[in-house]
Amino acid sequence: MKQLINVKNILLYSLALVLLVACEPEPLDIDVPQTTPKLVVYSQALPDQALIVTLSKSFSALSAPNEPEDTTQQDSINNVFLNQFLVDSAIVTINGADYNDTLIRLAKGVYAAPFFPYTPGNSYQLSAYDPATNFFVTSVTTTLPIVGFDSISANRQTGRDSMYLTLDYKIDDPIDAENYYLINVYGDSIPESNFFSFTDDANANSVAFSDREYPKGKLQREDEFELFSGDSIVVTVTNISKAYFEYIEARDRSGNSFLSEPISFPTNVNNGFGYFNIHFPSTQIVRVR
Repeated sequence: MKQLINVKNILLYSLALVLLVACEPEPLDIDVPQTTPKLVVYSQALPDQALIVTLSKSFSALSAPNEPEDTTQQDSINNVFLNQFLVDSAIVTINGADYNDTLIRLAKGVYAAPFFPYTPGNSYQLSAYDPATNFFVTSVTTTLPIVGFDSISANRQTGRDSMYLTLDYKIDDPIDAENYYLINVYGDSIPESNFFSFTDDANANSVAFSDREYPKGKLQREDEFELFSGDSIVVTVTNISKAYFEYIEARDRSGNSFLSEPISFPTNVNNGFGYFNIHFPSTQIVRVR
């Protein structure tokens, strides 16, 4: 009798499995439309040197490179992949009250305005045209006053070889409006910018914040950073706009990688993506204690 019950149970399970498989829907082919590529703008002011503008084309996340078996090669593969999207022969101009010129091509996708002047309160319009794709973008930005440190000190946490540093600083915070700041910390020296790196730089770190949490004119913070450094570090403070602050927040939420969850990035570029801004940092060399 027990054997009969076991056979019955097996038959019932088999029947349920057949019904389950029979009810499985046929796979559907989903056609995901590709977004129309647009120009992507990024800018970086180099104090007393130049204004650098990088220009690339947007691409679909579905076209991301395959993960390599050797993960140590990931950053190299990413850069080779992204190199095909850099815009090589664009016409890039900047026009403002004290500057009107066509930028010089330094490398594929990289254009420079040498000896760019810096006058707080001036507005500048960027125009970029790519004859290969017929894409055209414009953007306008306004420079902000340069803000410096009132005081700053850096202390290495327990252990001489520790990578953790505590930075204690005060900022000369204007009291006339709500302000936003970007702090960058570099080990020993400011490295060459790699605009398309998708790995954390162990020799640099940053934090952005608003002064709305602090009494007006009394902005004092203590931040912890992880980076390789010797006996000294380079620290910069930059007065940035609210819109650019929101762009940085969105970039941080995305993990600064095209492999992360999609984020809708703010932009001030007409008919394109990215962010055009002109802000000059105040730089200070700080001895680590």
